[in-house]
Formats: sequence, structure tokens, C-alpha cells
Amino acid sequence: MIKEKLITIAKNTSLIIDEYKMMELLQMKRRWPLHYSSGQPSVEIINNFNSDNKGEIFDYNGYLNFDTWKHYYDLGFTSIISNVLDLTTELRQLNKQLADSIGKQINGNFYFSKRTIDNKPSFPAHQHDYEVMIKPIFGDSSCLIDDVQINVEPGQIIWLEKNQTHQVIESKEPKLSLTMNVGS
Repeated sequence: MIKEKLITIAKNTSLIIDEYKMMELLQMKRRWPLHYSSGQPSVEIINNFNSDNKGEIFDYNGYLNFDTWKHYYDLGFTSIISNVLDLTTELRQLNKQLADSIGKQINGNFYFSKRTIDNKPSFPAHQHDYEVMIKPIFGDSSCLIDDVQINVEPGQIIWLEKNQTHQVIESKEPKLSLTMNVGS
């Protein structure tokens, strides 16, 4: 019952964010520190080499260097942008509705990319020990969920059960998805 309610809320929430708006949001200088007080990075580049390059995209003051980040974006690397449910009025309203429905705050992250590099997935197939709801905002992609390939496009809501294997395998155009960690 709660799952259906959360999906309905997410589906009925219009998020008007395009690539230009994302670039604008990422240029808010003091919004994107190397790490939040929880230790979680604010912005990460997902690379296919399992190497840590988190510090490379931040300046000497510990804030996102937009030009360095944009260089990797233009090359096709995916970014995880953490704790985004406060960025716009619509995201704040979505956050409030979801929290009111489950009785606790949730974490929301953007996955933002120009395309996949050489048709390589941005992450290997993986699982989470909590439920995740995904709301594609713009751009189509192909995903594997439990070894079943699906095409994902804006307007859909994807619900991943706890420990369900998934990965994005291809995106040929700019893509932004909001992931919401709704279970624990």
C-alpha cells in the first residue's frame, strides 16, 4: 500500500529540470562541498576504472570546480549528485510528501550524464540493502533489472526492491534520473 502511494506521489510530481538548469545548479559555488558532514561526497564522477577521483573535481577550498567537472561530463562520464531534494521548489514539495507518507526523511540523488562511454555501463550490476524508487527526468536509457533489459524513459517510475540487481547499460543522450532511497 505504501509502495503504491509513493509511486503515485513521484509519478504525479512534475520536475521541470533540463540540462541547462542542471548546469546552473552545479555552478552554485558553496552548495557542493567535497563531503557533507555525514561524510558523503556531494558530487562524484563514476568511472569504469574503480578509482577514486572525488578530490580531482574540487578546488583547493574543497568546493566543486565546475569547469573540471564539466570536462568529465562532456566526455560522457556519469555523475552522482547527492542530497538534491532541497534544490528546487518541486523537489522540496516531493520530499515533504514522501516524508509525510513514510514518517521519515529520505535521501535523493541525481544521476546525470551526457551519454554512456562506448556503451559501457556506468556501474557494474549491483544491489542495495534498501528499496529505491527511480524517476527519470529527461533522456532515455536501457537498464538491466534482474537480467531483464528494459528501456527507461521520462514519465516512468522504477521501483527496485531490496537486493534487486540493476544497472544502466546504455544512454545515447543526456540523461537525468532522480533516485530516492525509500526503504531501510
